Amino acid sequence: MGIHFCPGAALAREETRIAIELALDRLPGLRLAAGNDFARHPSMLLRGLKRLDLVWDAPR
Repeated sequence: MGIHFCPGAALAREETRIAIELALDRLPGLRLAAGNDFARHPSMLLRGLKRLDLVWDAPR
């Protein structure tokens, strides 16, 4: 927020939302794996999860 807020942040969030929606549409059966702890990076520069495990039940 404030004077140092990135003007492209809203665009990056929208691009991410669209990419996730497309991946879910194109890969039916993609889901979160059991045991995700959703631990975040302990950094002010790198926001996000350390790891996100997924499982894909490919259609036969």
